[in-house]
Amino acid sequence: MKKPRSPLPDHVETAVHDSANLHAEHEASAGGLERFAGRLMASIGQVRAVVVVPGLVGLWIAGSLALRQLGIAGPDPPPFVWLQLSLAIAALFMTVVILASQRRSQILASRRDQLMLQLAFSSDLKVAKVIALLEELRRDDPLIENRPDREAAAMALTSDPRKVVDAIEQAHEYIVDAAGDTRS
Repeated sequence: MKKPRSPLPDHVETAVHDSANLHAEHEASAGGLERFAGRLMASIGQVRAVVVVPGLVGLWIAGSLALRQLGIAGPDPPPFVWLQLSLAIAALFMTVVILASQRRSQILASRRDQLMLQLAFSSDLKVAKVIALLEELRRDDPLIENRPDREAAAMALTSDPRKVVDAIEQAHEYIVDAAGDTRS
């Protein structure tokens, strides 16, 4: 069977598939417990949990109070020690599941960030090379006026990541210092 033609250009379609493959590889690398935690988070994170959890707590309290009114000794009379213990254990369990899920999400986000950084470096090199080639073509073509272009010469150089980070940090410090100097 033939693959249907996508309305997207081929290079965009390739990027979409590459992104999907990155996510699929991330999911495939998950262990059984990680997949369980992910499914559990997906179910706990539903909007219905906002209704279900308080509803269950209300039923527990109402049931205990109703049994007490009928003169039957309930399993958890007020102040509902077993309910408090159950909620504390559930809260601890949910905290651990949330942290495990966030850790897994951070791994994927870190991979994406690293990929974006590598692509930015690669694009910087490619653009610098294209500008250098265009400048060389301009100098070599007798039909084009050979005039110096400082901006194009500067753009033909690749960025030094360390210098860029230093400049960002200096600019940030300047802005923070300037904002702090408003205390007169």
